[in-house]
Amino acid sequence: MTKMSHIPEGTLHAYLDGQLSGHERVELEEHLAGCAECRDRLEEAGRLIADASGAMAELEPGAVQPPPWREIEERAAARAGARSGRPRLRPGLAWAATLVLAFSVGWLSHEYWPEWTRSLESPNGDAASRTVAEPAPAREDERAAADAAVETQPAAERPSTGGGESFESEADAEAEEREAEPRQPPAEVPPAVDAPAEATEPAPRGRAQARRDEARAMAPEEAEGAMAQAEADALAPSAAAPARQLGIGNEARKISDPFFVVQPEEASTWLGIRLRTLPQLELERVEVGPGAAVEGGLAGLPAVRLTYRDAAGHELTLIQQLLAPGGSRLGDYAGPALYLDPDGRNAYRWFDSDGRMLILVGDVSGDSLRALADSVR
Repeated sequence: MTKMSHIPEGTLHAYLDGQLSGHERVELEEHLAGCAECRDRLEEAGRLIADASGAMAELEPGAVQPPPWREIEERAAARAGARSGRPRLRPGLAWAATLVLAFSVGWLSHEYWPEWTRSLESPNGDAASRTVAEPAPAREDERAAADAAVETQPAAERPSTGGGESFESEADAEAEEREAEPRQPPAEVPPAVDAPAEATEPAPRGRAQARRDEARAMAPEEAEGAMAQAEADALAPSAAAPARQLGIGNEARKISDPFFVVQPEEASTWLGIRLRTLPQLELERVEVGPGAAVEGGLAGLPAVRLTYRDAAGHELTLIQQLLAPGGSRLGDYAGPALYLDPDGRNAYRWFDSDGRMLILVGDVSGDSLRALADSVR
């Protein structure tokens, strides 16, 4: 090395990093003692390394100390109280306007609705009108009273016809003709027969729900395919459903939640590892579903969803899925992340040493989610 005119740049950096052997260091230092240019280059390289190390140290993020959990709960309770104390005049005015409009429409329809439309509302309206229009047949006692009145009338007051016959003879003749006419019995009105109610068959049990029930009875390694088929059945309309059930309404487009409620021990069996929980919060339910239904989850693996309720009444959901048992392949995944879920709520995702992905979702701040994530056991 002493025969070289100048020391290479790489050798200078290796010398500064302490990567040269003892013999090489002695030769380099002997050359530096007699070469001013190489000494200047060595000093400049040392300054560059020092400046780069200082810049990297400044770019490293400092440790973030989350606030105490009690302070977080107090802030959440104060925010909820301020939100509930706001006046809600607009919904009340909307209800009042709706009632006034409904009353006005009813009053106008009562005043100006045509009379014939009201008669159409009664199923027996036509029969009643026909009954009033048709004259009732004369009774036998009324006819006898009329004949007696004619007989008691004085002869002088009875009108006479041009042929000299009296009114009494004409009345008797008419009475005899009426008695001689055959009487027809009144037509019998057939009794009203109620139309048979339309037979309605009970709605057949959906294929998606049946497959979910079958998946519960299966082993965890066999149930994923059944759950995927259940999701496909929920999305596809039934061929035997009536046409009116295949409309474009909101109910026809609604997709049911693929998660179903289980016991914590059963959920741990599905997951293949012990559940991680939030012991300081109240657990409401434990559910199991397909990993494809979780944002960032893997299809073909089950996911567990635990729902909690904090002191302020907020609903918090802890989702976990075992991606890489033992943490062997966690290097393929990104680190902790804070984002918004499809419902607009804050979500915090991280990975533990067991190869498990955990997602904490709730209508709280991001700092609150990070603090809660540290308390997951």
